Amino acid sequence: MSKSPLPLRIAALVVGLQSLILLGLSFEVFFDVSKENLRASTGVGVMLLVLGVGLGLAALGLLRSRNLARGPVMVAQLISLGLAWNLFRTDEDLPGVELVGALIAAAAVIVLALMLTPSAREALADRPEGLRV
Repeated sequence: MSKSPLPLRIAALVVGLQSLILLGLSFEVFFDVSKENLRASTGVGVMLLVLGVGLGLAALGLLRSRNLARGPVMVAQLISLGLAWNLFRTDEDLPGVELVGALIAAAAVIVLALMLTPSAREALADRPEGLRV
């Protein structure tokens, strides 16, 4: 196993943190017994659990410079940017919603920027070793 470049290791750290947050949210949904609609909350909990495990596996893939991790990580970050945009534009008067949106957007931009560096792109290239220029 070759050592992944620094930008990929930093991106993997941020994606790993995103994964842990999703896993924590899933367990919070599962163990919140005051939910009125048990089916909906169970579905949300399962979805968050699957997303958290998937992002965790993608973070490991980034650490190992596996090109299969590139797509899921990029899609997750683009979805995060859309979520952050919606949090900024909400009409709700929820305390801290702008801060949460800013944190989500910052993490997504950082990961996207790190994954677009030349060393990260080279490490995640689809080409076999013998065809690299």
